[in-house]
Amino acid sequence: MVSRKIIAEKREHRPKGLIKTLRKEGKLPAILYGKDIPVMLSVSLKEVQNLLLSTSEHAVFTLQYEGSEHEVLVKDYQIHPISRKYMHIDFQEIRPDTKIRTPIAIHLVGSAHGTRQGGILEHHLHELEIECLPRDIPERIEIDVSSLDVGEVIHINDLSLSDSIRVLSDGEQVVVLVSAPKKEVEQVEESLEEDEEESQEQSEQSD
Repeated sequence: MVSRKIIAEKREHRPKGLIKTLRKEGKLPAILYGKDIPVMLSVSLKEVQNLLLSTSEHAVFTLQYEGSEHEVLVKDYQIHPISRKYMHIDFQEIRPDTKIRTPIAIHLVGSAHGTRQGGILEHHLHELEIECLPRDIPERIEIDVSSLDVGEVIHINDLSLSDSIRVLSDGEQVVVLVSAPKKEVEQVEESLEEDEEESQEQSEQSD
């Protein structure tokens, strides 16, 4: 589990114009949700960007403000549709002894053997919904696809995860597969069509 610290400052409710000023100062409006009422904060935009670029957004972070520290997850964030800059971020406080549900990114590692025979690697599931204690949250789930041949598939049930992690997603879901080369698929389809036509002709002749 990756643990990083973000320094925050408490802020009062501000009109929209002053929020823009806050952003111009290189700060990002933020809200901390927890057992008490939400706390409005501001954090360094640069710190948040570096943090989310260096690790998963689903990792546990330490948020510090006014001398207190809080273990948090990123609950939500807003990105400007044109500039792609972060506009706002929400944090969710967590308890070390309480299990939480969170999605974890799935990353593929290696080059599938089947692709060297013309197969196509298809990555169907990019996140896995899990439940566990905060300390057991993995930064990501890596799947080595090097040995996958054409026609082979990996389902959620095939993944090897820690016993401390409970998978909430449907175990029959396909995570990744290597499909047959397009030409082979076309040949099979043509063969099926020919068989169907031949069967139909024989049926007509018998009538």
